[in-house]
Amino acid sequence: MSGGRMNRDDVQAVLGTRSFRDFLEHVVILDPPPGAGAIPFQPWPHLLQVCDVLAGVRLLVLLKPRQVGMSWLMAAYALWTAMYHPGARVLLLSLGDRESKELLRKVAFIYQHLPVRLREPLKGEGSTEEMLFPGVDSQILALPSTPNAGVGFADGLSALNAHDFDVGGAGLRELLHLHLAQDGPLHEVRVEDQAVSG
Repeated sequence: MSGGRMNRDDVQAVLGTRSFRDFLEHVVILDPPPGAGAIPFQPWPHLLQVCDVLAGVRLLVLLKPRQVGMSWLMAAYALWTAMYHPGARVLLLSLGDRESKELLRKVAFIYQHLPVRLREPLKGEGSTEEMLFPGVDSQILALPSTPNAGVGFADGLSALNAHDFDVGGAGLRELLHLHLAQDGPLHEVRVEDQAVSG
């Protein structure tokens, strides 16, 4: 902001901190191989529908095929939540250690490609397990989906990249119980290799 007047970039930055959809206008993702490298986030209609639902529900389970942009959307939502909601605790769970680190890598990629004016200062950049935003006392933690993953961390937002969870399994039921009992939102992205019939 120069001389007390906001220019177009300043206005877009403020809007991006208030609205996840506006934030997505600044998000850059990595096109999957053999892709084009770093590209602007593609606001496909199915992703915008999810955006409209995310903030208004405590439990969201999405069945989706692969390569439809949902992991990037959830990575962007995790980052937006952590940076612009003081005290946010975001837990990213995935199949194993490698997969959970890959999900956090997507969050870090988005962060690194944001305009500087939108970035909340990050402590310990380069970590493969967590991102800390001390200025707003927020954290993103990536863990493999083990029986005790996230114990003591259940009061924040959790995004599960949950192709490995058995819907009726005890681990998922326990995690759901923890989150819903403590009023923490839980957003699960379940990968389905075959089309879901309606």
